Amino acid sequence: MTLTRETFRLSGAPAAQDLRDHPVWAAYTEPTDHAFIVGWGIDPTWLDNTLGSFAGFVEGYTHPMFPVLDLTIVDELAHVVVAADFMMANGSAAFGFLAGTHAVGVFVGDDVAILNRNLRELSRDAARRIEAALSTPAFPATWRARAPYAEAGEHGTIEAWW
Repeated sequence: MTLTRETFRLSGAPAAQDLRDHPVWAAYTEPTDHAFIVGWGIDPTWLDNTLGSFAGFVEGYTHPMFPVLDLTIVDELAHVVVAADFMMANGSAAFGFLAGTHAVGVFVGDDVAILNRNLRELSRDAARRIEAALSTPAFPATWRARAPYAEAGEHGTIEAWW
């Protein structure tokens, strides 16, 4: 994948197609992220100009997302988002992502419903949107991460804790 301004995303999550094209993304938060990206052969001047062009970019607050091209460094990155497949309680399949250890996102049409253990009210609303789209209870649901974790069979269950 070639990095262009269009492949960077601001805070939040990459779009569904971004995750289908490349299953692992991370937030640009540290100077080491710059070194990693340049190490992948990306022109440092282009990278600096691209990062500087994001309106509202403030270190530590709003972070562009970038596709991780070297999966051996995933554990060294902050705010990693990994594509995941979900099986909802009614047996329907859904696509989304894992965001760290506390949140998942499930794509519902053109929107994403985020379930975050730290944000109970947001999660309750997201669960309602998912269930409204399915017209049936969706939880508990199971998930299975895509690469790089899929080889290890990383998976889990989302209970209705909200």
